[in-house]
Amino acid sequence: MTRADPRWQPDSLPPGFRLAAHSHQEEAGENVFEHLVYSDGLASVSVYIEKRAGKDKGVQGLSRIGTANAFSRDLGSRQVTVIGEVPAATVRAIGEAIRIPANAR
Repeated sequence: MTRADPRWQPDSLPPGFRLAAHSHQEEAGENVFEHLVYSDGLASVSVYIEKRAGKDKGVQGLSRIGTANAFSRDLGSRQVTVIGEVPAATVRAIGEAIRIPANAR
């Protein structure tokens, strides 16, 4: 499913980055997964926002996956994960800028 305006958005983005794609999944009317792709025309960054299972905390902070950098954090009942072949500072900046939307469930 694609919606024109994603519920979850960063307050700000690194210079040149714009929303390139968006999809989400709902179950029983509840948004359980959202995927945002931001690009500056050369590099792209994927942002995954998913409902956490139970009270388990997911991976937190910066990590490296092959040539990609990743940043994860908990935000309310969600896990936010940002992955891209961009500097670690870029994935961290995008991940820390994501806010809980007023219409989130």
